[in-house]
Amino acid sequence: LGEHHLHLMAATRRHHHEDHGASTPLPKIQIPSKVLTGVGIGMIVGTILTTYALFVEEGKKPIFLPTISNTWEAPPGNYISRFFAGYACDMLYMAAIFIYWARVTVLAQSPEPGFIVSEGVLLVISLVAIFCLSWVPPVCDTKNPDCRGGPEIHVFCAVTFFVLFDMFGIITSAQTPHSRGIFARRVDVLLVGISIISKVRFIPGIEKVLDETPLAVFEWSNVGAICGWVVHYVFTFAPSVNLSFVKWQGDNINNTPHDDDDNGDIGPHISARYLRSISLGACVMTLLSTLIATAVFGELPSGHLPFISDLWVYVPGDWISRWGTIQGCTCAIVSQIFLYLARTDDGSETGVEEAMSQGSIAMVSRGQDEEDVKELMASRRVEAAVAGATAYEREKYEYPLLILSVVAFLGLSVVGCVDEKANITVHSIAAGVFFGGFDIYMFLRMILNAFPIGYKRQGWVVFVLSVLSKQRFLISREPETLITTNFEVILEWTNTFCIVYFMYLEVFKLPNTTNFYLMVLGHGGSRSSASTDESGGSYARISGY
Repeated sequence: LGEHHLHLMAATRRHHHEDHGASTPLPKIQIPSKVLTGVGIGMIVGTILTTYALFVEEGKKPIFLPTISNTWEAPPGNYISRFFAGYACDMLYMAAIFIYWARVTVLAQSPEPGFIVSEGVLLVISLVAIFCLSWVPPVCDTKNPDCRGGPEIHVFCAVTFFVLFDMFGIITSAQTPHSRGIFARRVDVLLVGISIISKVRFIPGIEKVLDETPLAVFEWSNVGAICGWVVHYVFTFAPSVNLSFVKWQGDNINNTPHDDDDNGDIGPHISARYLRSISLGACVMTLLSTLIATAVFGELPSGHLPFISDLWVYVPGDWISRWGTIQGCTCAIVSQIFLYLARTDDGSETGVEEAMSQGSIAMVSRGQDEEDVKELMASRRVEAAVAGATAYEREKYEYPLLILSVVAFLGLSVVGCVDEKANITVHSIAAGVFFGGFDIYMFLRMILNAFPIGYKRQGWVVFVLSVLSKQRFLISREPETLITTNFEVILEWTNTFCIVYFMYLEVFKLPNTTNFYLMVLGHGGSRSSASTDESGGSYARISGY
């Protein structure tokens, strides 16, 4: 009750801002830019070193030094690169956005008239470069059955990444705000310079002068310089920027001015529901595009309908699945975190406290007795305490459910990265983790009252259909007939779309999810890492619940 009394005081102090239509982002979870960037770059470096160690362990040549692409061709190095580098690229997208927002906020305070290329153009260049990088592991540099890649596309994506990211680094370093220190600028130039020099390997005919090892040294130096530049720029220029899981209170976020004192540090954002839409869209488009590609290239199985795994074996369906499952699962995992926050939210920030503040002010303005006002506030505090206790009880089972769903989606990621022809054991175990894990998740979600009353029946129907579709694992394949095989295929596709529909229901039919956003908060440069309002609260450094 004491904590809720303090919340009441803060809500009353914020009333002036609410009266004037101000809206407030309330971060529930914050990930500092340095942490997310460090983890992403660490995953890339760790992937490269791990696949190199496996390359050497298998006795392949040259021991010093193969190109990075060579270490991503044979199992298990190719599996590892697709999985970890895929997720690392999603973190690099955020690093590029951190740099963009840090520069935007600094230049808004101290414009630099000599800058020619806009920050928006620089952001697009960096995102396109990272997009190309994300296709490098899925489309490996050999057509061997172990990898089924495409050397021409692999090289095109890699070269495009290196060229565009160098362009991004050169312009960003050249258009450095004056507030950036001399030493930091010199480090920027040094790392960009190393990256540029390493492009000597792209000179036509250079392979006739230098053998593979010197060219590999240039490539490793290039990757190291880019990783170092990204880490250095984020750590020194965007340390106060955060990726925040935010509950939005007040006006519609799209109608809120972001150039005032209160909301000036609110950066790019995307809603929890839109993220879930992206994950569902990625799932459907991956299935549809791989089905079309497999049909066009004549790789559909003869005599029966295709299993989903049949679509992810041959070129180009394998490339699409390796890329699409990672991207879709990233959005699915993030939206699961939002689902956890929405279900454990007690509404204290916007519901009970706002009612307490507005009720007390209204009663005082009508000349009500002070004792009546105290009685109202006491009843509201009791309501807040009950709501908080209920949220605490929900949190005890929502957290394990979150972990279970994340593990299921990671299993799906592995399914996409390791097809059934490459390693049927890994593929089957990962598929079992996904289908089995998500069925358990759906069951627990339903018995814990997942949906509003009007949608519980739909949830149960979807869950029961998903469980019944598991009969395909009990069907005897001896002898294998067209009827039994097609029945198994239908059950697999039914299972998949049951999960897709359940994912839609649990986010879009929970009203509270409309208030949650993934948002960049904070300010670049040397400015204080928090923007403080009249109530003493801060937007950029709020953490926890």
